Amino acid sequence: MQICPAVSLSSLIKHFLILESDGPVNHQMFADGNPGIVFHYDQPISEGSHRNTMPVGFLYGQLKDCKHLISSGKTGLIVTVLQPYGIYALTGIPANTFKNHFTALEDVLGNQARELEEQILNASSSADRIQILETFFIKKYSSFYPVDPEVRHSIELICTHKGRLPVAWINEKLQVTERQLERKFNAQIGISPKYFSGIVKIHQTLKLLQCTPFNSTAQVACEAGYFDQAHFIHDFKKIAGVSPLKYLSQSHKLAVNLFPAGI
Repeated sequence: MQICPAVSLSSLIKHFLILESDGPVNHQMFADGNPGIVFHYDQPISEGSHRNTMPVGFLYGQLKDCKHLISSGKTGLIVTVLQPYGIYALTGIPANTFKNHFTALEDVLGNQARELEEQILNASSSADRIQILETFFIKKYSSFYPVDPEVRHSIELICTHKGRLPVAWINEKLQVTERQLERKFNAQIGISPKYFSGIVKIHQTLKLLQCTPFNSTAQVACEAGYFDQAHFIHDFKKIAGVSPLKYLSQSHKLAVNLFPAGI
């Protein structure tokens, strides 16, 4: 279930995501250009094949390959999906510090994280958990770190043009050098403008595949701005861990970048 945040938090939070299961689960997650914060309750969850047990609250940065969150029994997850610059705005820590891995929230926010975890665990409903999180973020609002206007403008341009703008065009539009913009993106988004654009373009292609009656994947790839079908399939498999057609065959997607994998 996806829930919009309070309007006052929309500049930081894209949405909340609630996932609950009565049995074993294996959630496969891949990049969508947004970092996030996860809390889990009921049975423990672990990451990947090594089955490393995850803390109650953890933060994930920009992903570059697929991740697996696994539980052997009844479990619940509440995910705060942040805006692309959300980690930096919340912590002031360079976002590339968190790229492609999970970090215990306590290691970043200390006592605040421990108190928040306790409240989440003791809450009796999803609505209560959302309220707890919104109250926490609203209290922290005045201490959010400012995001560079050029970063915000770049994100807007990239998303508006569906990842198809050359980065050189963005540099010229904003009158910044490639090196300057890349440095700002790495610090505040966690990845380069080019990589962020690629993620946006992949998700735009998925939308076309899901919503438009094309005759072939090649036609879709061309429409979305790829040179050829092979390029699109290669890029998608690299970040999602499965082919586009296998992803589209999933009938119970949990979110655009999250779907159930085999246990």
